[in-house]
Amino acid sequence: MTGKPTFEELEHRVLEKSEYERKRVEEALRQSEHRFRDLLSRLPIGVYRNTPGRSGRFIVANEAIARMFGFDSTEAFLRTHVSDLYMDPAERAAFSSRLLSRGGVDAVTLRLRKKDGSSFWGSVTVVRNADGEIEYFDGIIEDISVRRQAEEALRESEEKYRSLFNQFVAGIYLHDLEGRIFDVNQAACMQSGYSREELLEMEVFDLHPDSAETSHRPKTEILRQWNQWQPGQRFRLEAEHRRKDGTIFPIELSTAVIQYGGQNVILAIIQDITERRQAEEALRRSENKYRTLFEKSADAIFIVDKPTGRYLEANKAGEKLTGRSVSELRKLTTREVTPGGAAQRLRYVDSMSGTTEMGEVTYFQPDGTERIARLTSVPLDDNTVYGIAQDITDNKRAEDAVRLERDRAQMYLDTVEAIIIALDREGRITLTNKKGCRILGCDERDIIGKNWFAKFLPQPDGMKKVYPVFLNLIQGKMEGQEYFENPIITNNGELRHIAWHNALLRDKRGRIIGTLSAGEDITEKKQLEEQMQKAQKMESIGNLAGGVAHDFNNLLFPIIGLSELLLKDLPQNSLEHEKVREILKAGQRGTDLVKQILAFSRQSENKKIPVRIQEVLKDVFKLSRSTIPSNIEIQQEIQDKCGQVEADPSQLHQIAMNLITNAYHAVEEAGGKIVVKLRETDILKDDTAGSALAPGRYAMLTVSDTGAGIDPAIIDKIFEPYFTTKKKDKGTGLGLAVVYGIARYLGGDIKVSSAPGKQTTFSVYIPLMARSPQAAVSETVEIPETGTGRILLVDDEQEIVDLENMMLERLGYQVTSFTRSGEALEAFRESADAFDLVITDMTMPNMTGDVLAKELLSIRPGIPIILCTGFSEQIDGEKAKSIGIKGFLMKPITLAALGKTVRNALGEHQEPGNME
Repeated sequence: MTGKPTFEELEHRVLEKSEYERKRVEEALRQSEHRFRDLLSRLPIGVYRNTPGRSGRFIVANEAIARMFGFDSTEAFLRTHVSDLYMDPAERAAFSSRLLSRGGVDAVTLRLRKKDGSSFWGSVTVVRNADGEIEYFDGIIEDISVRRQAEEALRESEEKYRSLFNQFVAGIYLHDLEGRIFDVNQAACMQSGYSREELLEMEVFDLHPDSAETSHRPKTEILRQWNQWQPGQRFRLEAEHRRKDGTIFPIELSTAVIQYGGQNVILAIIQDITERRQAEEALRRSENKYRTLFEKSADAIFIVDKPTGRYLEANKAGEKLTGRSVSELRKLTTREVTPGGAAQRLRYVDSMSGTTEMGEVTYFQPDGTERIARLTSVPLDDNTVYGIAQDITDNKRAEDAVRLERDRAQMYLDTVEAIIIALDREGRITLTNKKGCRILGCDERDIIGKNWFAKFLPQPDGMKKVYPVFLNLIQGKMEGQEYFENPIITNNGELRHIAWHNALLRDKRGRIIGTLSAGEDITEKKQLEEQMQKAQKMESIGNLAGGVAHDFNNLLFPIIGLSELLLKDLPQNSLEHEKVREILKAGQRGTDLVKQILAFSRQSENKKIPVRIQEVLKDVFKLSRSTIPSNIEIQQEIQDKCGQVEADPSQLHQIAMNLITNAYHAVEEAGGKIVVKLRETDILKDDTAGSALAPGRYAMLTVSDTGAGIDPAIIDKIFEPYFTTKKKDKGTGLGLAVVYGIARYLGGDIKVSSAPGKQTTFSVYIPLMARSPQAAVSETVEIPETGTGRILLVDDEQEIVDLENMMLERLGYQVTSFTRSGEALEAFRESADAFDLVITDMTMPNMTGDVLAKELLSIRPGIPIILCTGFSEQIDGEKAKSIGIKGFLMKPITLAALGKTVRNALGEHQEPGNME
């Protein structure tokens, strides 16, 4: 046997070697895959592998692609479907179809979606194998958003500069160093008269007035110079240019060497300076003209160096004013020529803000002569001042003489105890006296030169009534007016009444130059007359209101009395009970209205009391709704918690009614809406600018309408008395003036905002009172006090007697009633002890209640008597008590008031009765 290995041994050796090779290959493959994955994770671009078709599943991805799409890890990205990464599904479908139809490498730019929904531009490159069945795609994604933005910015920049190039007002030419034009803008075409296509076929030398052969600078020399220029060099000169039609015009040529397309080219900018040349020529002619004016001017003209104050130039009039020649003045400063006018000199030299009136300056001539001039300074530049001096020496002397005479005349006028006013033909005040100044509340310096009719007369009456009289005087239609009375408004806003005696002022030639008026202040006299008239008027109104109140109370008495009785008879939760309660409330509101009428008729001036504006508005809304058509909506936004104000209720009623009526007139023809609002508001210190309001808390009542609005030209006049734009039968022009006056009287103000075609809103501000605890309001009916006794009842109206009889019997009393006071007196004489108490009306025929009471007390002293009245000026509670009457009731009488008054009159010791 040779030692030859057996087949099994050989097979075993082969297997061992194969296993070794397999492990070596696997290890090499593992290391290669480790290096590949390490390389893959380090790549700055995204690398992925995904399956094709609808599955769209990612198999491999590196960290860069996970970060690119906003994922925290590669594992999270691998769970994402391919379709989730495309912003536009259509783009994905087109891209997939393109990949499946082509082989090799394919790249495309797409908008891709991040995890948070935002997008970015990505360049997607896909490597695929087209042989056999496609199992997956290998792809590379690069975020090119920044590059896309840069490309877009570059494109926009090119478009912008191309637009600027074409819109530049000067002609722009780009030509090479041989003079061949290769680009021009639109301005160049307009300047030359050639089209763009024509210019691009030309050389710049073709636009020169002369040909290159006849030019003073040969073309070869110009080309040589261009080729020596370096990029960045710039040159500017003035030349001439030839248009297509052959005309020549002056230009300013700016050239520079720039890099364009990798080579040096010439940029030429051509500015047409025809107008500038014309302006320069006009300036030259103007300088010659003004030099002539400078020399020929009657006023002295100086040019002064500002830093030193030295004279630089002077005209002939300047030499005459100063008594020095120009050569002499150039050696002097302003301080040496006008030594007494330091303040004026300094202002004159330092003035650089514009033309400045320096006032009067005294010039001292070498021989000691003084000349006075009115000086004006004009700055020419930072270092030069232009002075104009008008010699007024002779005028000043004449003015001094006139002033002396005027002062003497003024002294005489100031001793007169009457207001003296002199007006020129335009109505401006030229003279007044001390009395006039005191009455008008102004210093004389604040009056002279002011228009009398605009400043001191109430408008518009001042122009309508007084001004026509002034015109008649000025036009010579009347020589004077012995007596003329009109009101004036002083500087303090006070209204005064003046009785005038007017005369004409004439010059030496007899021409009318103005008026002279002497006036007597009759304000106190007028006020006394008005007070007397007002007292008489209020007396008449009081008598009328008293009669109306008496009759109205008699009408309300049955309504209130029967309502109270019905409430006792009806079940409390029944519908009838609620209806009767409403009747009773209406009667009580009527009673309050009567009280307001009586309060108005008895007072000579307004009395402020705590008032809730909400309550006033309720009555105003009822009245307005009954007079304003239903097609006009009245919207209410009333703050129920708005606090009280201190005012006269009738004045608040006037404010609301006038504003709502004014709003109604604004929407009457076209229809619309009126909005009334009430709320509390705070006025801060910063809000009071231009207003009469002081900082604090206010009730703000606003009334708005959707009418045509107010013309801005008249909005400042709407609160003036008698100013109106309404038709004659629609308004007197007093409504808004009254509202304004009341608001200011109450310590408030009114504001308006409006414009033509827009909503108009009036806002009235009234100061709120300090808050105090409010008593709880109870709607429960007061339980009347009952009792027993025999009562003698007297009233001249049978209905009142029947009602009072029922009420007293319901309270538990026995009643004997009469409608004639004489019959009641006879019955009492016959059996005075048959009655425990007497109730009598005040106003009765033949014998009034107070007279009847005196008769009854004379028969039986101490008999309790209650006197009833709706209204009487002859008696009140205090007077009734003084004649022995125990009780006093104002009609309409409530059941509770009747029961309480009867019990008090009979005495507290009486046992109370029972009410059914």
